Amino acid sequence: MKLKMDWFYYYDNKRLDRANTSSIKKAVAELMKNTKTANLDKEKKKAAINALPIKLTFKDEEGKKETVEVLMKDIEQRKEIDTKVFYRKPEKLESGAKKPYDCTEEELVQLYGDPMDPQDVRTPDDLDQFYRSRCYIRFLYKPQNLWASKDKMAGADKRTCGIKYIIYQIDIIQLPYEQNYSSSQKTIYSKYAFGKKNMLINQAVDSVFTSVDKQDEKETVKETVKETVKETSTKKAETKSTKKEMKVESDDEKSESEAESEEAESEEAESEESESEEEVEVKPVKKGGKNAKTVVETPTKNTKANKKTK
Repeated sequence: MKLKMDWFYYYDNKRLDRANTSSIKKAVAELMKNTKTANLDKEKKKAAINALPIKLTFKDEEGKKETVEVLMKDIEQRKEIDTKVFYRKPEKLESGAKKPYDCTEEELVQLYGDPMDPQDVRTPDDLDQFYRSRCYIRFLYKPQNLWASKDKMAGADKRTCGIKYIIYQIDIIQLPYEQNYSSSQKTIYSKYAFGKKNMLINQAVDSVFTSVDKQDEKETVKETVKETVKETSTKKAETKSTKKEMKVESDDEKSESEAESEEAESEEAESEESESEEEVEVKPVKKGGKNAKTVVETPTKNTKANKKTK
């Protein structure tokens, strides 16, 4: 989308109206159609155009028309914005008012006022005076031409194309500025804002801070940092002692559990031995010949040293 641009003519540093502009363009076009002028080079064409006589029509204060004949070299040509610009700036807006994009044309007039025509938007600098922040913009545009590239771009699958739109009218709705921090600061710094030596004046709260106050603030900050570090080290020490106690308790619990397991194992072993003793049967055994005596063997816990009972 592009602004509509056109060539405008100035005489005596005044912009000529549409009628005079049309007569100038018509005279130059007829000169270029002449076969003698068409065959000239660029410099000679420019000299022929500068020597071309032009009749301009003006109106005096009483509204009477006056015709003046001037040379084309006395007329200045400038390329300027030809897009029509309309501007609205309401002083106040009611709370909860509709946004411009939600309004009909009648509601726009009721809430934001009638569109004004500045009539002096000829350069980008002129447009910047109206096209600002906190604005809603409406464009009236239409396509001018369609273009397409003859060949594909490097690495592209298809040829590129596009549509050029020309903006014929712009409706700018400027919302009221709100009082915020930046605007209050601008008001503060618009006056004399310097205090005495080594003093900082804060006019926003009407209070004065001296260098002594700053030193006190620094000392307070240092003390706060020290206390914070001390508290942190104390917390770390408490955490370490707590972990140590937890470790000792866990070791004690572990030893107790081991002792209990050992006692359980010993009890199981004794019960097994008692059971084995109960299950043993005492049988008489004969040793020797006819005159041999009967010997009874009784097993004991110590299997290596068995005693014989006769």
